[in-house]
Order: sequence, then C-alpha cells, then structure tokens
Amino acid sequence: MSSGPVTSLTPFGTSDQMAMLMCTAIREQVSSGAWPRPDTYGCVHVTTEDMNALFYTLREHYGENWGNEARSKGSRSLLNDVYKKMRQVGLLRGPDGAGNVMILPTAARYSASYERAGQEQKLAGKSKSKSRTLTLPGLDESA
Repeated sequence: MSSGPVTSLTPFGTSDQMAMLMCTAIREQVSSGAWPRPDTYGCVHVTTEDMNALFYTLREHYGENWGNEARSKGSRSLLNDVYKKMRQVGLLRGPDGAGNVMILPTAARYSASYERAGQEQKLAGKSKSKSRTLTLPGLDESA
C-alpha cells in the first residue's frame, strides 16, 4: 500500500526551488494556451521537448540564484534532478520511453518567484485558488 510522496518541497534546496519554479512556469504555459489544457483528471500531457525548452528558459532567467553545484551542472543533468524531485513529491510522472511527461494536478498548487531587492511584499486578498505562493530569497538586482 502506498501512502503518497515521502518528501516535500522546501524553499532551501536548489532542486526544490527549480521544481517550484517549473510549477509556476507550467501554470503560465497552460494559462496562456501555449500548452494543452488539463485532461478530465486534471493532468497536463506534454513532451520532454516542451519541458526542456521551459527549463532552459528558467535556467537563463533564474540560474544565477542557484547554488554553485547547480550552476556548474549541465542543463540535461539538472533537468533530470528536477524530474526526480517532482516525481518524489508527486507532481509529475515520466518521462516515459516515448518522451511523454504527465504533469499531475498537484503541480498547480505551487507558485514561486524570487524576492527582488527593495520589493515590498504584497499581501494577497483571499482567493478561491488553493495554490501556495512562495517567494524565494536571493534575487538581488542591485548588484
């Protein structure tokens, strides 16, 4: 009998941050119509090429905030780490042998961004969405 994911996401691990940023980017892709809408079970079906392109964009934009080890790794290796983390937490299945990835509905619950220097934290009003928004420390644009 399975009891679900045995790990959780934290704002401190680099692979955790990358996974949360991927969740945010996935939501944006679906919302904009660039990716298919969820199926009747709430899952989004994409290809590894879709995920690669999305991850490369995230790495270009946020990579300077990731630790030295992550910055020195190749994108393919980092993306495999993200896949592993997202599978462990219950956010996706795959990729399979045909290059398909199934993003589970739980991924829609996470949203993350990096805090910008001098940016005031805005308190959001009550929302019908049950997503969790997290501001990650570390984006200092004044440097």
